[in-house]
Amino acid sequence: MVTGSLPVTVEAIIPSAVYRDTVYTQDAVVSVADSSEFRVYDHSRALSEDDVGTTQSVAIRVFLAKVQPCTVEEQAIRFDDESQPVFRGRVTDIDPSVERPWGVLDVGAGTVLFDPDEAEETVGVGDWLQLTRTVRHLQQHH
Repeated sequence: MVTGSLPVTVEAIIPSAVYRDTVYTQDAVVSVADSSEFRVYDHSRALSEDDVGTTQSVAIRVFLAKVQPCTVEEQAIRFDDESQPVFRGRVTDIDPSVERPWGVLDVGAGTVLFDPDEAEETVGVGDWLQLTRTVRHLQQHH
């Protein structure tokens, strides 16, 4: 199984599903060194208010992305005109052995996981990609 690891600073925790004062799911507002803040869906509530202000190494899975070849060989997290993150980097691993394959994209500051089946063309290790318009899930807390 492939894993990703992206060091982030936890800026805020925002409940996203609350019923009768019980928080079931939440978003975490995070930032990566030298980049703006963005939200990550933390369905298992791996992060807490105690983590705000700390740097954590987390795994982020990127869902429903537009996966396309990168026009420049760049490892970075950029932001589009709607302040949504654009992940750019090189594919370092793809695990096809699981029911739903996952690839590892090295974005410079760390790695994120993505679904290679979301690409219009076949994606392989060594390819430079850009992931845009994404849903970002916190997979685990290290």
